[in-house]
Amino acid sequence: MKRALETKVLSKIAGLSTIYAVASLIPISAFLGGAGFITLGIVIVPVIAYLLRPKAAFVSGLVGSLVVYVLQIGVGPVYGLVSLLIPTLAAMFGSTGFHSKTGVMLPWGYVLFGGLFYFYTSAGTLLWLLPYLLVLVSLPLALLGGRWQVLVLCLYTTMCELVTMTLASITILHLPGALWALITPLMFYERGFATVGSFLVITGLRKAMPKIE
Repeated sequence: MKRALETKVLSKIAGLSTIYAVASLIPISAFLGGAGFITLGIVIVPVIAYLLRPKAAFVSGLVGSLVVYVLQIGVGPVYGLVSLLIPTLAAMFGSTGFHSKTGVMLPWGYVLFGGLFYFYTSAGTLLWLLPYLLVLVSLPLALLGGRWQVLVLCLYTTMCELVTMTLASITILHLPGALWALITPLMFYERGFATVGSFLVITGLRKAMPKIE
């Protein structure tokens, strides 16, 4: 029984890693003038977090992002090896929220840290912090459960992805303040697309396969 369970988890990891890599071939938004691309993979990361527990989600995110990095697609050409952390940490942090009531505090806290880091170290627009604020005020919905919980946790997961990308943009790329203002509308679109898209995928999976959890 244990071996069958392990095989099932490994199959999920392999399948989701593959789906993430394939989705990462489909750009939905240019990044830094075409130096890299935000891809459909951002929709898959919350799905990985939903379907896998934290350790397995970490492995799935890492394997998928490694394939993406080797192919030099997505934001791999921009951030190098650091790009491996962007979906991997988000999948793991998001999974703790999906699979543990108190685990919600981990992605919430990471977003809080990321927002504070941006506020104190970046010369960028404060509008960038609007989705961070949305995460912070939505904590009761994430803790209490209910019909909106999955949507909120999809937001938390994709925002964890954004936090890592933002930290790398500040510390590695040193993006100037004016550029943050230019890319903020694109960021709103990308995170909204990831949140709603992953929510619809998860809702579809729950209806089609009620026992998938």
